[in-house]
Amino acid sequence: MTEAELKKTLFKLSVEAIYYLSRGSYDALTIQEYVEKNSNSRPVLSCAQIMKVNNISDSEKEIHFVLSPDYLSFNRSLVLQADLDELKWSFKLPSYINEITEDLLPYLREGAKVQAEEGVIEWLIRSEVDLIEIGHRTYDLDFEIFHNSIVETDKNKNAN
Repeated sequence: MTEAELKKTLFKLSVEAIYYLSRGSYDALTIQEYVEKNSNSRPVLSCAQIMKVNNISDSEKEIHFVLSPDYLSFNRSLVLQADLDELKWSFKLPSYINEITEDLLPYLREGAKVQAEEGVIEWLIRSEVDLIEIGHRTYDLDFEIFHNSIVETDKNKNAN
């Protein structure tokens, strides 16, 4: 597995975890509130678990994740084979854009106020994943096996 493949997978896991945390909300304020409320706890969200949240601003957050106990338990042999219990990453939510943009100025009437607000999906897409800690053998793991282990863990968890 390459670093790019790992980061892409962890990005998807992080977005899914935020979706579960906010109970499926597509409202930026609701998502921000749920992240802030859970900054002192360690919620398990699908295959990821939040370990720490740095509240940089109202909308800008740095969320530290690890693989959840559910994932680690369900995939014991894979975890030992690829040192997945050492994997830690951060998901950096950028500031949410809620302002008048220059491309809207020609459409404004004198004195009119218009707010341009990006959607939650666009906000999440601008987020970044950074690897904090990774095991020596993690990159030796086949990408498809890692991806399928996440899918199977999700199926198993939802079945119970």
